[in-house]
Amino acid sequence: MVGFLYMSLSSPFIVAMLFVFTLAVASLVVGCVDSFLGFVVFVVYVGGALVLFSYCFMLTPIQSTSTPMPTAAFPVLLLSLTSPQVSHTALYEFYWVSSLLVSVGLLLFIVMLCVVSLVDFSQGAMRVL
Repeated sequence: MVGFLYMSLSSPFIVAMLFVFTLAVASLVVGCVDSFLGFVVFVVYVGGALVLFSYCFMLTPIQSTSTPMPTAAFPVLLLSLTSPQVSHTALYEFYWVSSLLVSVGLLLFIVMLCVVSLVDFSQGAMRVL
């Protein structure tokens, strides 16, 4: 459901900020259940997303953004309303975390598709940081 918000935004920078913030919140939630698994989720997904967005930043042309910034609070509202009840049983924890990891991976794929569709190679060389 949050993935449609990512696809409706036109600026890759706002999509990147929303995605990294969603990953940070998800790693905090997983960290409350199991601290080591929360650390692994943070390092793998948030670190990978930051590297991905640094490459995508170099590929995108300079754009003026017309999307207002209050949309950044929308994913936080959705996460707080639809967050599952955390149980400390081992079986429930395993299924909940694996579905969370798959959904974060799917969101990363959707963000990659959005950024690739916004890249315009006709304006010349890539931007260098």
